[in-house]
Amino acid sequence: MNKFKIIVTLGILFFINNNNANAANGCIYASSGNLYITPTTSYNSLPTYVYNGASDRVTSPNSVYCVQAISTNGCYIKQNSTYSLGNYVSYGPLPCSVDDYIWVLISAVMSCCYYFLYKRNIITFS
Repeated sequence: MNKFKIIVTLGILFFINNNNANAANGCIYASSGNLYITPTTSYNSLPTYVYNGASDRVTSPNSVYCVQAISTNGCYIKQNSTYSLGNYVSYGPLPCSVDDYIWVLISAVMSCCYYFLYKRNIITFS
């Protein structure tokens, strides 16, 4: 029975850990539609994002992320010594179509594990 409690505890921890949202903030430059994601110090008391290369920018963010505006004209993009005004946004991963059916997959895996443990007499109910 102790092994069963351990398995249930690990299962609960797995669900708690995977329930976190992975949203972050960034700045979209309106004319190009590029999302800048590397924050730096503020400029004119607005959030500022630096652009030093491709790793600091997402060129088509709406195909990868769910982008929601926090405020319009509310951030700066710094490239070298120039600052460009952009839209301050929150972005996070788009939901995958398999996400709607993940509970079915988890139930199937848990049923198989339970069957395996029951057949091996690791879990017994009296």
